[in-house]
Amino acid sequence: MAAQILATLRGGLGANFAGLTSISGQPTLVLSYANSGVVDTEGVDVAVNYYISSRWLAEASYSWFDFTVQSKRTGDQLLPNGPENKYTLGLSYSAIKFNASLKYRSVEGFPWAAGVFVGNVPSYDVVDLGVVYNINANWQLGLDVSNLLDDEHFESFGGDLLSRRALASVAFSW
Repeated sequence: MAAQILATLRGGLGANFAGLTSISGQPTLVLSYANSGVVDTEGVDVAVNYYISSRWLAEASYSWFDFTVQSKRTGDQLLPNGPENKYTLGLSYSAIKFNASLKYRSVEGFPWAAGVFVGNVPSYDVVDLGVVYNINANWQLGLDVSNLLDDEHFESFGGDLLSRRALASVAFSW
């Protein structure tokens, strides 16, 4: 009977059968990400802010990342789960009563491997908007819109499908 139960579990769990164990006498399935090894990494981050005037700010940034796997365990996929290239552009306005910013972010596609989530994250572009209005010295209204143009995408393989998100706020300070 025990051999038949084990054979059924082995057939139903497939490769996950190796994670079957017993904890305090209870059958338990324990699985863990396997991604250990030795990796050399290198990268560059560059950012520039240009003050057009006392109220206007233009900003740009660029990031480059690379890696080389020196050694890994058999069967492991060692990936940085991040893009090789990404950049941002932004424009901000700041005054006593009103602040606003518009930012653009472009991310190159990249491979992803974390546990059972293995695949490619396609390139994506996102525009974010932030607006703050100071009613007086104590009260403030705000609006943040992430992914203003509603570019549905995911930023990690197996992660949420992201679309536009708006958050309004009211703040009181003293």
